[in-house]
Amino acid sequence: MPDKRLVEVEGFRVWASMLVNNDEVYTFDDANAQLQFYRVDDSAYLVVNVFIGENGVLEYVFLPDQDEDKPRTAMLIFDFLKEVNFSLHQLLLWLNNAAYAESEMGAEIVVGGLKISREFNQC
Repeated sequence: MPDKRLVEVEGFRVWASMLVNNDEVYTFDDANAQLQFYRVDDSAYLVVNVFIGENGVLEYVFLPDQDEDKPRTAMLIFDFLKEVNFSLHQLLLWLNNAAYAESEMGAEIVVGGLKISREFNQC
């Protein structure tokens, strides 16, 4: 499980490397966060966990909003990351301040063809 510092996750190449090495869970102790890319069949998705206190975690999952976009999910994620300047710090700020709407699946926001869901879990 590679440990990185928050400031090390800036730029397209860093994110692309994490996508290519999708079997790794990246831990950021200075941000109380972890992230991992997953690939399932022809789709990819991103999970970001932000640890809250001793027993809680906010889990953010990036999935395509439309099933037909599954093969393009990695591209949609990178288009979104461009909006936060490929910065993990800016991504975490965006995720914390986004205007999520409650749905039957929980808190969600749709942006750029991605559905980003947020769920609080007890550890």
